[in-house]
Amino acid sequence: MDDFLTKIYLEQAKQECERCFHSIQVMNAITQRKVEGDFFQHALDLIHHAAAVSRIFWPPGGRNKQNTKRAHRRGQTLRDILQLQSGHAVQNRSLRDHFEHFDERLDDWAENSKNRNIVHRLFGPRSAIPYVSA
Repeated sequence: MDDFLTKIYLEQAKQECERCFHSIQVMNAITQRKVEGDFFQHALDLIHHAAAVSRIFWPPGGRNKQNTKRAHRRGQTLRDILQLQSGHAVQNRSLRDHFEHFDERLDDWAENSKNRNIVHRLFGPRSAIPYVSA
């Protein structure tokens, strides 16, 4: 990968990281009641921007093997430049996948949930949810 393309990818990663930090700042301000806002929307923004960073440094596979190999080489080159180690927190896409595959998770829950309790937009400990029997 040439220097020009490397700079473009690194600049994009920087912008995505800045967006992550902005979301965190707003979420902190909301929890401290310094500003009004939708905490969960900013949390979702954070997850999406972090996933964009993840895709830059740890590209997912695709159907085209040649493109996948090229993407993996690019990711390795960029990780080497920034000395990012395997297992870095941003490499894990589990939380993002929960949002992206909400429909599949909901279908599984609907089939397997014993009590079928659901809580929307809770910000607090699990103990804040009263047990409701079926």
